[in-house]
Parts: sequence; structure tokens; C-alpha cells
Amino acid sequence: MQTYLDVDIISNPSKIQDHGYTEYSMKKFLTTYNLEGDLKELIVTDKEVRKKWLEFKEQNLVDFITKCSDEMKKIAPNLIVTAAVF
Repeated sequence: MQTYLDVDIISNPSKIQDHGYTEYSMKKFLTTYNLEGDLKELIVTDKEVRKKWLEFKEQNLVDFITKCSDEMKKIAPNLIVTAAVF
């Protein structure tokens, strides 16, 4: 996945492939970082917001997988949980 962390402004935003653009995730991100406006526009024009967005998505995914794994292991302690994330 192209992260575009090496550029200040993404010149062709149509090339961004991001499955995290859900209403819930975008609102949570804006609230967490006390930002306002169109998140997609901020990601295109602000390298720091772009970096925080990628970190935010990664951390939320790790938290979700950890919580799921913990709950499943309460039921089956010997269970081995793996995740293939792309």
C-alpha cells in the first residue's frame, strides 16, 4: 500500500486506496485529534494528518484483534489466534 508519507501534498488523490474511510472511523479520528473539516482533504494536503491517520488505523486494528483474541481465549484458553491483515 502506498502511504504517501514522502510527499507534502498528494497530487493525485484518486490513487489513494484506503478501506478505512468509514463514517465511524473518520469521525473518531477527527474527535481524537480535535480536528475539523473534510478528513480526506486533510489527508491529501497535510502530511502530519496523513501520518496520524495511518497510525490511528493501525492502532485501532491492533486493539480490536487483541480484544477479540482475549475474549476467545476466555472460552478456549489453548486457542491460537492469527490475523492476516492487508
